[in-house]
Amino acid sequence: MEEQKSEFVTRRFNCQICGTTHDITLNKKLAEGRNRYPFHHIYLHGDLKDILTILYIDKELQIRGVQTELMSREDIFSKEQMVEIIEKLVSEIEHLREDYNILFDKYQSATQGKQESPVMSFLKDLGEGIGDFFNSLFGTKNDS
Repeated sequence: MEEQKSEFVTRRFNCQICGTTHDITLNKKLAEGRNRYPFHHIYLHGDLKDILTILYIDKELQIRGVQTELMSREDIFSKEQMVEIIEKLVSEIEHLREDYNILFDKYQSATQGKQESPVMSFLKDLGEGIGDFFNSLFGTKNDS
């Protein structure tokens, strides 16, 4: 029986911040074509993915060094980036709510005078849930 070679290797490292030994799976092709060794490989872990780990890996995919740093929210995104992200999300939520209202109105007019189906009941509940979610995020009420 011919032994099959895996495309991946598993390596271990110890994080000095969280005190845990981690297993990391690396693709064997990761080391190919590098200009210098060891090369660095970034790995985020922790409950909030807030521990930045830089692994220094040699040509044989052995970990030769580990550098860890606990990140804060300010390290990941600037205030300006957060504002831009939130503005885009709010805009997308508003568009989704508008689309939902249009579809809901079309469905309601198409089924007018008919007994309410389980789908209609679900859509009503979904619409109320979206509205509640929107209101809880932004402290506003949208009565469209």
